Amino acid sequence: MPLSESFPLIHLLLHMSVAGFLVMAFIVVLSVVSLGTLFLKWSQIRAVRQADRVMMNQLGQATCFEDISRAVSKGTPDGMRTVLRWGVAEAAIIPPNHPESALMIESAIESGIELERTRLEERMSLLVVTSSLGPFLGLLGTVWGIMDAFFAIGKMGSASLSVVAPGIAEALVTTLFGILVAIPAAAGHQLLSARIRSIESDWLVGGSRLLSLHRRTLG
Repeated sequence: MPLSESFPLIHLLLHMSVAGFLVMAFIVVLSVVSLGTLFLKWSQIRAVRQADRVMMNQLGQATCFEDISRAVSKGTPDGMRTVLRWGVAEAAIIPPNHPESALMIESAIESGIELERTRLEERMSLLVVTSSLGPFLGLLGTVWGIMDAFFAIGKMGSASLSVVAPGIAEALVTTLFGILVAIPAAAGHQLLSARIRSIESDWLVGGSRLLSLHRRTLG
């Protein structure tokens, strides 16, 4: 027995109309882009979290502002290390005993956090597009399949199951794949966003520690 007959879904995919194939092609492209983005962003965020743990341990062991300056100058700038470099760089150019030094360093740290968060969120809009567009592409395939079924009824002059079923089945297949593409994209976006918010909270803690050591240095 041919494989396409053993698996009805394969049979449907192999005997789709041109419009159905085009819709499925768009859905497949969205799926590839979405899964690729999920893998890349998850790997990036995981690497940042690992680097932040190292930096947080160094912050806990630091006893003065100079310890932080030396710590952030070593290693690859990533995540918290980059954020703290902004604060250290700002402190280096502030005149001694400047009354607004803490506010200026805090502002520099906030700028670093904003840039690092933007870097982590880069390309995540593709997941939003996929989760929104996937069901609509499936709906487009559904509408086209139903139209094709009605066209077949008019052409054949019959509303029998053998006439209507192919178009309806094609409509359901495109709907199914549109939803299947959207679900992991939407879930992945939510999970990644939650991870980024958690990382940002760690950056704020690290920035507070940097400011505390700077105030202690000023005495």
